[in-house]
Amino acid sequence: MPATAVAGRLVLAMAARTDLDIDAVDEFVMAVDLALATCPPGEVRLEARIVDAGLEVVLGPVDPDRLANREPLLASLVDQVELQGEQVALRAGV
Repeated sequence: MPATAVAGRLVLAMAARTDLDIDAVDEFVMAVDLALATCPPGEVRLEARIVDAGLEVVLGPVDPDRLANREPLLASLVDQVELQGEQVALRAGV
């Protein structure tokens, strides 16, 4: 199963336990898919956490150049986008 399919299901399951509305959840899933598209082929690590009333996903490794091209769109979909070395953190509702 592709990482995007697993990630989308994980985000939806975790988001159900937050105060995010359906539009924010949908945008968060899109942002995770966009960020995953910046990962080079191979193993991808994804961590999801409920933070306060929102959600945080950290995934990687990402290609920083490809991520930079998508960062404006990512920033329009989630509250925070933060590059952390070879990983990116996406946050909504925090």
